Amino acid sequence: MPFDERVSSNTIIVNAQQERSYHYPRNLMISEACQQTIDTMMTFDYENRPNIHEVNLYKRFH
Repeated sequence: MPFDERVSSNTIIVNAQQERSYHYPRNLMISEACQQTIDTMMTFDYENRPNIHEVNLYKRFH
């Protein structure tokens, strides 16, 4: 998660998103800021999820 092609059930993916039970592989060297940006964009509740304009303001993109 996100986008684990080995998972055949969308329910499993949705549950992982809701519970934030996904992880980042250590070999990808993703910065903490990038992980936080992705985590924020993966917020399950659409009312709390940032829109594209809000995401564009994040430090990661400047």
